[in-house]
Amino acid sequence: MKRSIYSFIVGLIIVLVSQSCERNIYFVPTDQERKLVINSYVIAGDSIYIQVSQSQLFSDLSHDIKVRDINPDQLEVSLLINDEKVPVEMIPDSIFGHRGHPNLVAKKAPQPGDRVTISATYPGVKPVTSSLVLPAIPSIGKLSYKVKEEEPEVDHTGSTYTYDPNTGKRQETKIIRTTYSKGFYFDLSVYDDTEQRNFYLLSITAVEHRVIDGVRTPIIVSRKFKTDDPNFKEASFGIPFLDESGNSDYFILSDTQFKGATYPFSFSTKVVYRTETEQGGELFVRESDLPEDLEVVVQVAQLTEGAYYFLRSMNALSAAAGNPLTEPVRVHTNIEGGLGIFAGFSFTSSSTLIPMKH
Repeated sequence: MKRSIYSFIVGLIIVLVSQSCERNIYFVPTDQERKLVINSYVIAGDSIYIQVSQSQLFSDLSHDIKVRDINPDQLEVSLLINDEKVPVEMIPDSIFGHRGHPNLVAKKAPQPGDRVTISATYPGVKPVTSSLVLPAIPSIGKLSYKVKEEEPEVDHTGSTYTYDPNTGKRQETKIIRTTYSKGFYFDLSVYDDTEQRNFYLLSITAVEHRVIDGVRTPIIVSRKFKTDDPNFKEASFGIPFLDESGNSDYFILSDTQFKGATYPFSFSTKVVYRTETEQGGELFVRESDLPEDLEVVVQVAQLTEGAYYFLRSMNALSAAAGNPLTEPVRVHTNIEGGLGIFAGFSFTSSSTLIPMKH
């Protein structure tokens, strides 16, 4: 189960990284030179994925994505882990979604503390390079929770109307709905290293365990989580990342405010187990179809500084989309001689299993 959640999060990171230069961001270098674009993420203990394309200039009036195509036979990509050269293989275009943008993988998995360097050359553009050191796996406590019976929520959801022929008046019948729920309050501690500035990414995953055809089956579900922390915003996604700015679907933070201390990460969710609807003196009751268990998983990653500022700039870009009054946003890049992002992540997780049938 944890592997499938991890794979899903990796997939989201692929989308984020590939979006940095696949969205309509028409960056115009002052020298009007086309540049090589490298988008790559490095996750401790996993393969390294790389996508290569060319930048699009304002003079490309058609904005045709083909102008950014790369001929794989003319492309040279080199990858080093601790100064040791690692073989890089071509993989299908479907991994990142665009034909003509070579996608590569290095199947040797780097570990926390490893230095990873990438470089690439292609005719007609300057050579590019970037380097990172994978951060340590973050230190976190055990995810704990408490259960509380919430106050019933009563809503006037609507009305029905009938015509009384004797009085000639319209009679209203209100529809009153009452929901009963339990609140689950979670706590997790993140322990920060005092020696250096660190950057974190947090995500929450909800997994229902149901018996289907006699087999216990885990299902990742959409569930709304909320927190009283002023740095957080309420989110509801398939995997709801909580974001400090509220502009995207993940939460990133630096240790500026809690350097060398413990960061208390608290959040909650409600589970409705019974709904009563009253209409015209009649009461209709619906019991919720609860799973056998609800598993809540918190993924915590330390990320490189470049990854942190890239994600922050993507937040700003999303917030500015379609608003002509906002200032232009430059997406953060750490590719020397070119554009793109070379990002590193080291993940850990803590989970808890909550019985739901009792």
